[in-house]
Amino acid sequence: MPLYKINKSPVDPYTLVHFGSGVAARRYGVSFWETLVAGFVFDYALEPVAKDVAPQIFPHPSQDAPVHKFVDAVTPAIGWLIYDWLKKKENEKKLFSEMRQK
Repeated sequence: MPLYKINKSPVDPYTLVHFGSGVAARRYGVSFWETLVAGFVFDYALEPVAKDVAPQIFPHPSQDAPVHKFVDAVTPAIGWLIYDWLKKKENEKKLFSEMRQK
């Protein structure tokens, strides 16, 4: 028995896709607030309608449980923050490396 239920548990395998969208958003210059709003718009407005109108495009067209919907809505922002933090750490390393070479 799996540790999760698709669209019902707080996290399922598709939550990683939401995370990745936040990483991509940060990578391509989308702001944190735009990423956060986009996550909520998608999960609370677009996805439920799309699942009703065109369920065939979803591998699991059941509507999301409230807790799952919330987690998927904030996960892009979490991906954005982690990517941003890692980029800052990478830049710090480069700066210190350059300082040592001088």
